[in-house]
This record gives sequence, structure tokens and C-alpha cells, in this order.
Amino acid sequence: MKKPPVDPWEVWVRRLVEMSDALSRTGACPYGLEATDKGFRDFLKVLFLAERQNRPESAAAVRVYIETGAWPEQSPWAEYITFLRVQCAGEFVCQLTCRDESAMLLPMTSGLSDCSVLTWLFLDHWNRCSDMWLKLNAVSLFFSLPFYGLTPARD
Repeated sequence: MKKPPVDPWEVWVRRLVEMSDALSRTGACPYGLEATDKGFRDFLKVLFLAERQNRPESAAAVRVYIETGAWPEQSPWAEYITFLRVQCAGEFVCQLTCRDESAMLLPMTSGLSDCSVLTWLFLDHWNRCSDMWLKLNAVSLFFSLPFYGLTPARD
């Protein structure tokens, strides 16, 4: 029996997971989280400021990775922002693998170099959607709080 062909986007999902695992502090946010509404708002401010301040270092690290296949040393915040870039790219690519065959979102990556795909995912795609991804990341870190605040919703 012939195996079904492997979707190139599925291969990219696995590669992106490996890339995020290669970051030394994978997912470690260098900020003490206080599980309150004010803590959430404060964290959003800190996260957006940190991304803005560390964007050049994170982008440079991404370029080094694309060129060499190894992550350079980064400051804790820059590495966290880089991790979020990889996470964002992974989520986007994962959505491509869940598509309906009749409504393909993007063509397969055949003909594109790894460098082109990674540049688009880590730099171009990030620049387009980083604001939303940062907000979603903040919500996920505060998953025990309802999105609308500490007061339960009324029936």
C-alpha cells in the first residue's frame, strides 16, 4: 500500500518545533507575572515595549539562524521575542496543514528556498502580525483569568 505524500507544510511544522527547542530558554518569559487584571495590563505594556526595544536584536538573531542554522546568544528579552516569532510562524504553518483540500490557503513551498520561507515567516509575517500575536501570547500566559476580567460573566 502506497503511503500518502507528506505535506511540505507538515515538514515545516516539525522544523519550527525543532527551531524553538534549540533556543536555550525556550518560552521563558523574563517577567514576573501577577495574575490580576492590572497584572495583565501591565504585562501587555511590558511585552509591547520589550518587543519594540528588542526587535532589532531578535531580527538579527533570526538572520543569523537563517544563514547558519544556529541561534546566536541573545539577551533574555530578545530571546523571548525570538521564541515568540518562531511560535507565531509555527502556528501559522500549522493552520496551513489543517486546511480543507478544496480551499488551499497557500501553495506548497516547492521551488522556494529554505532561506526564502524562513525570511518570510520570521521577518515579514512577524512584522505583519506581531501585535495580535503578542496580545494572544499575553492572554495565554494569563489563561487562568477570564479574558474579560476577574468578575464572572452573568448568565
